[in-house]
Amino acid sequence: NAFQEAAYAYRRIIVEEYAGPQLQAAIVAARVFAPRGFWGSYPRGNEEFAHSYEAETAAIRGQDPEAARAANMERADLRAKVVIAELTRRGVLDGPAS
Repeated sequence: NAFQEAAYAYRRIIVEEYAGPQLQAAIVAARVFAPRGFWGSYPRGNEEFAHSYEAETAAIRGQDPEAARAANMERADLRAKVVIAELTRRGVLDGPAS
C-alpha cells in the first residue's frame, strides 16, 4: 500500500528529527502491538488517516506544537479504535456487552 509506505517514511523522519530518546523508545516498543503488515492491509488507511498527517504537517510548518500534538492524538485514537475493533473481530477481546 503506497499510502502506508509513505506514512511510515513520514513518521520515521518526524520521529528521528523531533522525538527525544524516551519518546523514540516508546514508539518502537508500541509498534510490536500492531505489526507493520497490519496497517498495510488496512483498506481505509488513506481516507481515515490522511487528514491527520496533513494537519500535523501544517502544524509543523506553522511551528504550532499544540496543533501537531492534537493531530497525533487524533491519529492515535483512531488507530486504537481500529486495533480494538480488529482484536474484537478476531475473538481476542470480548465484544460489547449485551
